[in-house]
Amino acid sequence: SSQDFIASSGDGNGGDGVVIMPSNGKHDSVVIFMHGLGDTAMGWASSMPELGLTTTKFVLPTAEERPISLNGGSSMPGWFDIFGLDQDSREDEAGFSESTRRIVSIIERESTQGVPLSKIAVCGFSQGGAMALHISLRYKADPTRTGDGQSSLAACAALSAWLPFRHEYPAALSGDAVDLPVLQCHGDEDMVVRYDWGRGSYDSLVRPKAEKSPPQDLGLGLRYAEWKEYRGMGHSACSEEITDLSLFLRAAFEK
Repeated sequence: SSQDFIASSGDGNGGDGVVIMPSNGKHDSVVIFMHGLGDTAMGWASSMPELGLTTTKFVLPTAEERPISLNGGSSMPGWFDIFGLDQDSREDEAGFSESTRRIVSIIERESTQGVPLSKIAVCGFSQGGAMALHISLRYKADPTRTGDGQSSLAACAALSAWLPFRHEYPAALSGDAVDLPVLQCHGDEDMVVRYDWGRGSYDSLVRPKAEKSPPQDLGLGLRYAEWKEYRGMGHSACSEEITDLSLFLRAAFEK
């Protein structure tokens, strides 16, 4: 229950957000969760205790405000600018790079405070899920900035999201990411990040490569990727998805 956790403001690394800790102060794993466009860490904070991970610390950063082209240049919390909502839209390389540096800095900080990379999961919803895939699939540990001998993250979960910069794969894939457990979840009635966009990311890239694949299947060769979809769900979350995420993270942390 939520009284078993204590929330504090900030992302634990000098930025805005929320950190949710087990109330006894002890944790052996970390979930970093990135919200969607125009939201803040508070939009997802109450869902974290629902995952039932009683020895996990949750770090929910809030994105910086930035002008969003898709919304007529209005400023709102965003990990990167969005020019359009389909796989052929222009992508904001500078925004991705800037936000990636921030999240990697959080990962490194947590990994030097006693939780190894193999117990740190990077997750997110919508734009935050695109960030989670972008960071996790490219992440190469810098041994001078993480705990000794650590190389690969625990897991990546992307909810109602897509894989950005898909044309850069498979070259952009980090060697450490091949064994990364990846969970992609999507509602089949999503009208914002279309189901076909999310599913297309999974089918052409994330899905474990079949022996007889069509030539357009770049298949990254990930060993532990899975897809879950929810009937009737739009661009949101549901309790079944939270349960699936909980089981996925539990298994990844127990590896």
